[in-house]
Amino acid sequence: MSLEWTAGTALAAGLLVLGAPGHGRTPDRLPGERRVDIADFWRPSPAKAARDRELREALALLRRSLNPLSSRTSVVDQVLFAQARYALRRLATSHPRDADLWYWHGHAAHIARDERETLSAWLKVWALQPDHWSSPDTAFLLGIILAKEGRYAESVRIYERGMPRAVQLSTRGIMASNAAESAMATGDLAMAERLYRESLILRPRSNSAAWWGLMVALDRRGRTFAAEQAAREALMRDPGLDGLRGPDVFFVPPGDVHYYLALAHQAGGRARESLREWERFLERLPESPHAERAREHVRAVSAQVARFRPRAWLGRVIPPSASREVAALQPLVERCYLVRGRRPPLPEGELPLLLSIRAGRVRGVEASWAPRALRDPALSKCVAQALRGRPLAAQSSERVFVTFHLERAP
Repeated sequence: MSLEWTAGTALAAGLLVLGAPGHGRTPDRLPGERRVDIADFWRPSPAKAARDRELREALALLRRSLNPLSSRTSVVDQVLFAQARYALRRLATSHPRDADLWYWHGHAAHIARDERETLSAWLKVWALQPDHWSSPDTAFLLGIILAKEGRYAESVRIYERGMPRAVQLSTRGIMASNAAESAMATGDLAMAERLYRESLILRPRSNSAAWWGLMVALDRRGRTFAAEQAAREALMRDPGLDGLRGPDVFFVPPGDVHYYLALAHQAGGRARESLREWERFLERLPESPHAERAREHVRAVSAQVARFRPRAWLGRVIPPSASREVAALQPLVERCYLVRGRRPPLPEGELPLLLSIRAGRVRGVEASWAPRALRDPALSKCVAQALRGRPLAAQSSERVFVTFHLERAP
């Protein structure tokens, strides 16, 4: 799993955010654009002076065409943007040895979401001047584009060359995690594991992506117990699996997302969801080198699912002193749940109830509140009818709050 370029990505944001505009005012310059505040102590040649003038004019057009208030660079004037892009392309092709011109040409192509032209231009920057001022940023984007193009080995090399030049450790951490996924796509699982661990050292917080990736790399190496440990760490940081479905996340190859989700559900005890994701992975990537490993998981999870039926269990009783009495009602709730399970979809969640107990019997059953309370009238009606009038061992008279947890097992 890799993270796309986002506005909050350390240095990477420098390419996308247009300086610090004030109240909609067009920024004075683009990131990295040269600004001369004092007289130069050298006299450029007429050809270079003309080139610099054309570049300033092209960048002025580019600035005017963009929205200064956008967190990502977005075009607000397509005519001006087309003129700026044409001028930058012409300058770069007219001066093929000038790394700055190729950078700006690629920058305009990136704004236009033309990945092929961005890749071509920025690879020329790296070839002409590997220590160019933009190298950490271009490495970040080039690694993503190369991975999407299926050029995984090149992606890893670009990331590893660009990481040492990134100033912020969090940026290096994201690059290491992205490089690890590309390494895994090449089949080098040992390198992938090393890079994921490096990412966790560089970015110890808010890095569930690296934990998810490490989980997969370890599992594919056959290190099942270590993979489960990584999965538990990932689940603690990302219990909703949002890091596997976010808008800034992509997978190489794309079908790999089902491998991640299958292992995540498996670690979380959701065997049925896990089985479904394993089947989707094998359907989308039947020729994957990890298909046999996925089939091993399918056989294990299928056997696990076959041993269980839907279940219900007692989650909370208030006051706690009534726990033993209310536990006698659990089989009745489970019976309703099994009956309801004959008609899909089977509801899952919390069934909160308020029981009125008088003279050792349940005299009333009302719906209560819980954060994940399910909404299933037929099931709730069955449970209310099953509990009402049931005798209890104790002769207490009180109102008891009860929450039954209902879930397919496992």
